[in-house]
Amino acid sequence: MKRLSCYIKKLNILIIFLIGILSLTSCVNEDKQLGLDLVKSNGGMDILSADGNIATLSSMVYTTDSLETLQNDNFVLGTYKDSYFGKVQTSIYTSLSLEDNSGQDFSNIGTIDSAVLCLAYSMVGAYSEDTSKHEDNFAMKVYLLSSAMDSTSKYAFNEIETESEPIFNQTIVCSPLKGIMLEGDTTDRPPHMRMPLNDKFLNKLKQGVYPNQSSFAEDFKGIKITAQSSSQKFLASINMKSSNTGIFVYYHDANGNKGSYMINFTSTGYRFMHIDKDFTSSSLRNLNNTNRHDTIKTQDYIYLASLGIAEACLDLKGIDTWYNTDSVKGAAFNRAELILPVADMFNKSHMFPGLLQAYRKQDGKYFLLSDELAANNWLGNKYDARIKAYRLDITSFLQNYVMGRYDNCQIYLIPDGRISTASRVVLNGASSTNPPKLNIIYSHPATN
Repeated sequence: MKRLSCYIKKLNILIIFLIGILSLTSCVNEDKQLGLDLVKSNGGMDILSADGNIATLSSMVYTTDSLETLQNDNFVLGTYKDSYFGKVQTSIYTSLSLEDNSGQDFSNIGTIDSAVLCLAYSMVGAYSEDTSKHEDNFAMKVYLLSSAMDSTSKYAFNEIETESEPIFNQTIVCSPLKGIMLEGDTTDRPPHMRMPLNDKFLNKLKQGVYPNQSSFAEDFKGIKITAQSSSQKFLASINMKSSNTGIFVYYHDANGNKGSYMINFTSTGYRFMHIDKDFTSSSLRNLNNTNRHDTIKTQDYIYLASLGIAEACLDLKGIDTWYNTDSVKGAAFNRAELILPVADMFNKSHMFPGLLQAYRKQDGKYFLLSDELAANNWLGNKYDARIKAYRLDITSFLQNYVMGRYDNCQIYLIPDGRISTASRVVLNGASSTNPPKLNIIYSHPATN
């Protein structure tokens, strides 16, 4: 009986402990937007909703310096212009590789009939301001490079000298949703652009005898591909690793048998995307077009766009002053959530970045916030359509700052797909009627 009585006492203690835990956790309703009226207490867990009270959410927008585009699997090609971010136009530089990287005697392959540059679309297809628009006219130009490519040619501002006359100069239809039927094919090939290269390229190729890849690269250093969309609001996404991307050489032998040979853009060859920007007549017109890393400060809006167009810096000034008050000092942050509302005038939700990447900067280097690495289970720094805002977890970042482990409280926001998408968004700044908010749940020693 004594042993049973002991078990009952232990069970009662366990039940009382569990009830206490449930009572404590039920104080926070995760389904509601966190705010000042959610929890009010003299100790334990508090919730603070701050806009400009404890943190001055000042923003700075700037163009990307040294954006690397080398060896990416997907590039965008075309022109996109709007009144918020100005005009962006892209070009692709790529080296050429013989099929299987083996030698080839083109003078003895047969009669070469044509050489067609093909660019396969990625699964994304295209980016357009008008979601119902699925094709556009592209003014395409292709040039042979006059200088060799190497690993130092890797930034969006890099350019390589080309021969003066293009080997293709025509307007074609860019249609990422339409397959292509070729003579002799029984089914549509996947959607891609086709550009028959001119006689200059063919005549040079026909005379070539190349025992290896190195000898071929001496004659064909690579190509530059440029495109301007007629609407100036259309960018095609190109899959550089597709089996349908490269130069197809079509030929026939003396018996009339037809064949094809592939000059491709292999993963071992160099390639990068060049990006031209023009901020004239846009909201970013004060940025210097000739400076690869220029900045403007604003509290009205926060501008974010991929392709190295615009990143943003938020400075949470004042958070340390609040933290060092007598009622808060020494508190532990249970959760710190930054809410960034999308500006009402920017309603192109199909262009919104899927998520925002948050970084801190130290000694000139960017470090991804550790909160982001662990945030996929709940916030993930993604857009929340219910409140028309991005929600970012910055808990450990803020805790480390107020504990003196970080030198500053600046957060750098970079949209996803910095190279291979046209994603863009305008967020409300600190001076907006619906400014960014910082919600902090913190625990501190209970007071009587």
